Amino acid sequence: HSHNMKDAHVLFTARQALTGRTDILSVEPIVTER
Repeated sequence: HSHNMKDAHVLFTARQALTGRTDILSVEPIVTER
């Protein structure tokens, strides 16, 4: 049971990292444009 929870936590953090990276990439061009 705890193993499944750990896997879910890893997936969640990985998804958070991916979304954070895409947010930075999408914001960067706007900053350089200004």
